[in-house]
Amino acid sequence: SGGGDTTQQWALNKAIQAWDRNDFAAALKGFNETSQIWPDSAEALMFMGMAYSALREANPAYLDQSITELERALQINPQNPDVIANLIGNYMLKAMSLNQRSDRDKVIALYKKMIAADPLSLAPYAGLAELYISEGSYAAAAETMRDSYSGGFFGADHSNILAAAYYLLDDRAAAFAQIEKTTLLRPQARFPYILKGKLLCKEGRYAKAAAVFAAAPPDAPPQKPEASNYPRLLMAGADFFEGNAVGLSGRYADAIKKLSAFLAWLPSKKQLEDHKKKLAGDAQNIGGASEISLELDGRFKGKSYPELSAEAEFRIPAMLTLAHFYYRTGKQAESLKQLAAIEKLIAGE
Repeated sequence: SGGGDTTQQWALNKAIQAWDRNDFAAALKGFNETSQIWPDSAEALMFMGMAYSALREANPAYLDQSITELERALQINPQNPDVIANLIGNYMLKAMSLNQRSDRDKVIALYKKMIAADPLSLAPYAGLAELYISEGSYAAAAETMRDSYSGGFFGADHSNILAAAYYLLDDRAAAFAQIEKTTLLRPQARFPYILKGKLLCKEGRYAKAAAVFAAAPPDAPPQKPEASNYPRLLMAGADFFEGNAVGLSGRYADAIKKLSAFLAWLPSKKQLEDHKKKLAGDAQNIGGASEISLELDGRFKGKSYPELSAEAEFRIPAMLTLAHFYYRTGKQAESLKQLAAIEKLIAGE
């Protein structure tokens, strides 16, 4: 038995040496031969799965083969953290390669396999919740994030996504409660303040909303990739909502100043178009990344294209609100000027 183990390890080491040289084809051949001789070796199957995955760009079918080998390895050694991590990574690659609409059921099945493999991993819960949010199934998104509680420690990223789902579902009581939890988990985060302010606006409590917006910490680019884009996307238009709340609480001069600053800050249509072109070019150059944080200039540091596009959606609402507040303060000429600018914008001039 000992001699057999030594021979198996020698064969594995030889294939691993090829892997370390980035000669994945030779590594795959070695791991395949090893697994045929020792079919119960979870290590050989895991490395074979990794080799198939490394070669997937040359042969897309290898991604499915990678998953098959890693699943076999998991059956042999269900507690091996390296097998689990590699399997989840390849499930995620497969999910990302599919169309979330036409292949919806396959994508959902993959996320559920990830969760079954490692209930402590946030990524599959977040991915599944994002899919549900994108199709408007907010209750399913909230349920998915509540399920992640059972996996273990519930961190700020979990809480943010759940709060976003409750907000989109218009379950205000649950959203308020979740925001308080998020604030405790990450006191310096901007998101819970902005979401709370928007909820207060929904309820017509504009003075309170204005105070919450004013107390919000400054926005800071994330230090690491976040579990979901939705919390940041829901912060879009925060300055518009604050200006609107300030004005509707009776402070028209402050509101006009806030909304004017927001409109001056927004990227122009041409800037957004240039940004999108650059994004597409960079994504192609690095192999198809779906989102890259780029800077148009210093005003937009740390803002991705989807965030800036979401901000730009509030240009006309902000102009209409500004026109209204100018009118309320007796500045009819300024009000008419805003309305004329809106007409030109709609006409595409």
